[in-house]
Amino acid sequence: MGDSRSRVQRLSHTTLTSIADFKVKKINKLRFFRMWRILDSVSYPVLIFIAAFMLLAPFSPMPHVIEKIIMLKNGNLTQAVDIFDLCFHLAPTVLLVIKFFRKR
Repeated sequence: MGDSRSRVQRLSHTTLTSIADFKVKKINKLRFFRMWRILDSVSYPVLIFIAAFMLLAPFSPMPHVIEKIIMLKNGNLTQAVDIFDLCFHLAPTVLLVIKFFRKR
């Protein structure tokens, strides 16, 4: 009698866990699709302008992206701030490429 009761408890616990996992997966899936909708809502001209601006900023001595790529080529891109700066300046371009290939 005690054995069957623990079996039912284990079954109900497993069922509740699987239901909770399903809900979490569904929420994460909805968040993922929401991100795609945000990317789809940004028009190409706006995204192209932002990507070009971020690639060429700052304009005066040398754009950061070119400077960081030269540092990467020479093996000097080791500080976290420089790596973050490169990723920050390339992010709009990466989003533009993702949007372009996603719409194909």
